[in-house]
This record gives sequence, structure tokens and C-alpha cells, in this order.
Amino acid sequence: MNIDANILSLGTAFFLCFAGAALLVPVAIRYLLRRDIMDAPRVQSSHDGLTPRGGGIGVLPIVLIGWAWLLINNHVSWPSHYAWIAVLCGAGLVSYISWRDDIHESGLTVKSRLLIQILAVSLPLMFWPVSMGHVLPNWVPDGVERFLLVFGWLWFLNLFNFMDGINGITGMQSMTVSLGIAVLTVTGAILVPPGIAMAAVILAGASAGFLVWNLRPKAKVFLGDVGSIGLGYCLAWLLIIVAAQDYLIVGLLLAMVYLADATFTILNCIRKGIKIWKPRRDHCYHMATVKGGLTHLQTVAIILAMNLVLLGLAFAAALHRMHPMACLSIGLVLVTMMLRRFWVIGLRANAKAQENQPNL
Repeated sequence: MNIDANILSLGTAFFLCFAGAALLVPVAIRYLLRRDIMDAPRVQSSHDGLTPRGGGIGVLPIVLIGWAWLLINNHVSWPSHYAWIAVLCGAGLVSYISWRDDIHESGLTVKSRLLIQILAVSLPLMFWPVSMGHVLPNWVPDGVERFLLVFGWLWFLNLFNFMDGINGITGMQSMTVSLGIAVLTVTGAILVPPGIAMAAVILAGASAGFLVWNLRPKAKVFLGDVGSIGLGYCLAWLLIIVAAQDYLIVGLLLAMVYLADATFTILNCIRKGIKIWKPRRDHCYHMATVKGGLTHLQTVAIILAMNLVLLGLAFAAALHRMHPMACLSIGLVLVTMMLRRFWVIGLRANAKAQENQPNL
């Protein structure tokens, strides 16, 4: 297939998944309203009023159907067909359990949910032959690498849920990281197994379709755990495959905003003795949005711009225009500066508000 035909097929897949999610999400909204599955104003989500929660049930089916189509038609087979079957099963499993949490009917403890997530991320790796690509340097023992992959994958899917606190942020992150993988692949900057670009475009299109209903001053629906955890699971799988082709730094650059903000927030919580699984408004983007006065759309636009800069650094690293470690270091510095700016905006606004309070 020539490159023009490939781009056309990718564009068609993106449009179909975008349209599918954009049409399915309002069906999900009506169902959520009828079942009274609503998200009341709470600490983490930074919104006012009741909003339907669980819109991911209109997004994940598009992704899973698209990936199943790729598998059935032998468009994806690396590292093995069984690994992709396990991914589809794992994505369905974590999404279902998360959906039950959204409607408060799971009946599972935190430990039980964690064990199910561990199973979901371990199964695909069981069907990944150790001889077919390493994510970490070859001197790392296979058993250690698999353990770290399970931990990293588990961390990433929960990170997506952890970070989903303002309108559009997780849908945008899923879309831009997926499109970044596709663009790097189509342009030849990275060499990945067949079908990965198409799988990434399917994920990006479905995420973009959700943004039609979520990326608004007043969101019509929220992803819920079913959406944020499901998208995090699928995106992590693509990033692991990219990293296994000797592009670990490329993957880290594409996902750096979420990785950095979540890591900083968790370390800050540990320092303060706060339970990290509790909802909160102390993410860096929360500081800029909730306390600093930026709108949700403004904050998401700034993060989108940073993702584009990180994509440029990923190109430079993949093509060795700069040393990959130099690209990673520059990316980390830029993301840290953005997050620090978010934090400062919030602190200044908070200090100004306290100054304006009347003395009693």
C-alpha cells in the first residue's frame, strides 16, 4: 500500500470512529439520565451541577469493535494474535468493572478491583514471547521487565482516571497521544508492527467523538471510570508496543504531561500524608483552573500546545536529530515549567482572594 492510500485509509478510520462515538455518546447520555447515573459536584471533577457520568460506554465499544476488526482481518498480529485477544478481553474486563463502580453496583473492594486490573494487564504479557522485543535494556532480566511492565501498565490506566478532573482533558490526551503515534508511524519516524497506526487512529477518532459532548464550558457528559480507565488501558498497550521497538523515550515524551502531573501530585500527597485514592483539587492543572481562574478550555488548550511540542521532540528523538536523552530532558524541563506556572497561577489567585476578604 502506498503512503497516500495509507493516509486515506487512516483518515477514513478516524472519521468513522469519530462519527461513531459522536453518535453513540448522546445515546449513552439519554441512558444515563434515565438511570439517574449522575455526577454530583465533588472535589476532583471541578464542576457545578449534576452531569451524567459514564459516557465512556459510548466510546470504548467503538475502540474495541475497531480493534477486533483489525484482529479478525489480520491487520494486527504483533507480538501475537493471542496477545491482542487478551487485550480485548482485558479492556472489556476493566471497563466493565469500572462501569459497575460508576453506577455504584460493583460490590468490590479497592483490593479486589486492583487484583482484577492486575489480571487484565498480565494476560496480554503472558502471550508476549520474551524473544520479541524488549521495552527496557537487554541487561534487565526478563522476569524483572515483565514485573515492571505490569506495574507500569497498572499505574498508567489508574493515572488516566486519577487525572480526569476537568472538561476535555482526558479525551484530548487520549486523542493527541494516539494521533502522535500514528503521525510518527506514517511519516516513517518510527518503525512499528503493521496495524499499530490504524489501532492508534481508531482510539484517537473515538476519543475525538467524545470531545464533541465533553469539551465544552458545561460538559454534557463525563467519561466516568469506565471511560478514563478503559482509554488508559488501551493507550498504554500502544505505548508499550512503541517502546518495545526501541522507542521508549518517544513513548515517554508523548505521555509526559500526564505522567509528570500525576507523579508530582502523588508525591505531594505522600509528603502531606493525604490518601492518594481520595478525590482532590491539587493537581497542577486544578491549581490553574479551580483557583487560578483559567477556564477548562484554556487549560486544556495549553496542555494541547505542550503535547504538540512534545511530539516535535519525539520526532527529533526518533530521527536522532538530537540525542534522545537530550529530547527527554528538554521535554521534562518544559513540562515542569508549565506545571509550575499552573501552580503559581493558583497560589497567586488564592493569595489575592485572601487579601480581598474583609477583616472580621
